[in-house]
Amino acid sequence: MFRLLPSALVLTCAAVPAAARDLALVIGNENYRRAPDISSAEDVADAGAALEAAGFEVHEGRDLDVAGLRQALAAFHEDAQDADRVVILVAGHFVHAGTESWLLGTGADAPSLGSVDAMGLPLGTLFAVAAERPGAAMVLLGTEPQPLTLGRGLATGIGSEAVPQGVTAVSGDAGTLAEFVTDVLADRGQSLAALAGQAEGLAVSGYLG
Repeated sequence: MFRLLPSALVLTCAAVPAAARDLALVIGNENYRRAPDISSAEDVADAGAALEAAGFEVHEGRDLDVAGLRQALAAFHEDAQDADRVVILVAGHFVHAGTESWLLGTGADAPSLGSVDAMGLPLGTLFAVAAERPGAAMVLLGTEPQPLTLGRGLATGIGSEAVPQGVTAVSGDAGTLAEFVTDVLADRGQSLAALAGQAEGLAVSGYLG
C-alpha cells in the first residue's frame, strides 16, 4: 500500500516524441538463499524484453544481493541524467517498518530493523531517483505472499511509502505486474489514465508535479 498525497493522478505515460530517450531499470529477485523464492520475479525480469522492444533502453538485473542492487541502481541513476522518461520495475521480497520499505537482496537472512539497511535497498531511494523526472516516471513493485523470517521491528510487504509528486506507482502480485508491463505498458502512446484502467488487480497511485 502507498500513502496518498493530496493531488490528482499524473498522466505519466502520454505519447512522447520519437526522439525521446526512455530508460528502464528491471530487477527480478527470484531465488533467495534463506527465504522462499518469488517465482514470478523471473516473469518480471523477462518483461524487460517487452520494454526493450517498445524502444526502452533497459538496465536488467536478476537475483541480486544487496551489493548488486546498489550497483544496478547507481548505474541506472548515472545513465538516467539525460533520459526523458524512466521506468523502475522491481520484484522480490519486500519488508517495511512504518512508512519505510525495502527490497531485500537475495542474501537477506532474517533482517531486523537494525540490520535491514545492510540487506536491502530502501524504496525511498528508488522513488527519489524516479522523482528526478517528475511527470515522466513510473515505479512498479511486484511480490508474492510468501512467509519470511524477520527480526524485531519489521513486517513483510510494502508499507505506506509516500510517493513523490510527479511519480506514478504500481504495485501488486509479481505475475500480474509482469503481464501488465508486457501487454499494456509496453504499448506506448497511452495516457496513464488509460493504463490505470487496464491495471486489473494492481494498485495504482500517482501525483501531479
